[in-house]
Amino acid sequence: MSDHDAGTSGDRIVFHLVHGTGAENAPWTRPDSFFRKHLQKRLRDHGLSEKIEFTAPWWGGENRHTARLSGVEKVRAEVCENVGNGKARVRQVLVGHSHGGNVCFLACKDENFAKKVVGAVCLSTPFLVFRRARYLRSDYLACWVAWWMVALAVAVVITNEAWKAMFLSLPVPLAFAAFYFWAYRRRYEDLEAISAPESLPVPSLLIRCPGDEASGIFGVSLVLERARVVATTKVASLWGWFKQHWIVYILFAALAGVGVAAAMFASMALTGSLDALKLPVIFLSVLFFILLVLPLLAGFPVRILLYGFSFGFDVATRGIFLAVTAETAPPGVWQVQTIHTQSSEFGAPTLTQAHSEPYNNEEAIETIALWVKRLVEADESRDP
Repeated sequence: MSDHDAGTSGDRIVFHLVHGTGAENAPWTRPDSFFRKHLQKRLRDHGLSEKIEFTAPWWGGENRHTARLSGVEKVRAEVCENVGNGKARVRQVLVGHSHGGNVCFLACKDENFAKKVVGAVCLSTPFLVFRRARYLRSDYLACWVAWWMVALAVAVVITNEAWKAMFLSLPVPLAFAAFYFWAYRRRYEDLEAISAPESLPVPSLLIRCPGDEASGIFGVSLVLERARVVATTKVASLWGWFKQHWIVYILFAALAGVGVAAAMFASMALTGSLDALKLPVIFLSVLFFILLVLPLLAGFPVRILLYGFSFGFDVATRGIFLAVTAETAPPGVWQVQTIHTQSSEFGAPTLTQAHSEPYNNEEAIETIALWVKRLVEADESRDP
């Protein structure tokens, strides 16, 4: 889908408007949208005489990183269709909103493709950064063992026989092992290919609005993930410490046994029964479960849910041993423009007001127009 504003020059400027997640045929990419009309007007006001054209490549919009990676090829194909024939110069600019910005950035990582575009603009983009995290392997193993022990305890209560309990609990470790090997075979190997780059071979402009709701959601997800990691690794390190210092572990177990025996003896001596110990035993058992077992049980299931809803469930499974974050700007040096919010002046705020602000904001559009003008002037100065 494309339209154009005829200019006095034979050259063209083509803007490829790349929509975000779940935003196929997004209103801001359509003909006669606020973004298109105002950008055309600002470019004309700044003296650009080239024909101004727009396309809106559709890349799927699913919240999956595999969809974003396949969208890269669709955007590249759209750009290649608009390459000039030599008679007139064609300057192409990618403009991506939200995860559409990730698609644009990943597309421009290829230097041969980057020669076909003059710049990339990202509006409210949460840039995905993937890092290897070795601690997640021991984290997964601890979660595996914890679930097996709980399953074994439940099976013992049900069957009251050790060998039957062992047999009934086997599906739990087998399921964990099967998931591990399945995820390992499908894992992301080339992190550079899927992660936001630290630099691009083309000029780039990042535009953001204060109070971006998407950044807030990703921030909450990150805090929950960090809390889960801290809780799980602390518990796992405690068990690991006991394993390394087995003498202390034996002493601890002996002291615990002596304490339990003393409590039982005192209860029998004072009341003639062990009923007085029921509540303390229940309390200590619940405390032990919450502090030492529950963090291990909840570890990876919680992480998969957080990553799944935030980045896509393919990231949660194929990136099972990767730490993933959504950054307001990728690592490196970038040109970032933070704009003032205007939408709130005209009515009550909407759920995604700040996230959608850049393509409805005159300051943002003016920033893009001036930036494109400088790109065109720089390109013209390089001509022989």
